[in-house]
Amino acid sequence: MAVNFISTSRLFLTRGNSCSIVRLTAVAPRRIAMSTATGASKQEDFFEKNKRLSRPMSPHLTIYKPQLTSMMSITHRASGMILSAYAATFAIYTMSSGGSLAEHIEAWKTLPAIVPFTLKCGFIFPLYYHVINGVRHLVWDMGKGFKLDTLYKSGYVVIALTLLFGVVDLLFY
Repeated sequence: MAVNFISTSRLFLTRGNSCSIVRLTAVAPRRIAMSTATGASKQEDFFEKNKRLSRPMSPHLTIYKPQLTSMMSITHRASGMILSAYAATFAIYTMSSGGSLAEHIEAWKTLPAIVPFTLKCGFIFPLYYHVINGVRHLVWDMGKGFKLDTLYKSGYVVIALTLLFGVVDLLFY
């Protein structure tokens, strides 16, 4: 027979002159008793049982249909990580390299044209997307734009403005 281990503790919360006692309870993962053909008892925990039954971890990404809102949320996080990587790389490069700005510009000119273009695209589009989508989030912080049709319209506006500003930046600067 399996046993659930329960540990309890108390937390005292104070506010002004009053004091509240809160009981916190944590339960260990449940163990399931299984009997074998010989009558011996074998312990199988939650994760072992799910593996044996070929159950996916829940919730699993493959059961969800990709939606504009979820994809934009993931892209917003990814663009923030890309911008952070650019900032860290630039900081490390400037701290570790010697020479003047003119020498760096000359070294940059010796690279094949595709390299600066690729680096610029990898910076410009995430930058515009992150800034424009950040403004969208600020509007949400004011409690506006939460209707489903407004969410989708503002999402398409973010994508369109990102592409527009990115292409204009690449063509003219």
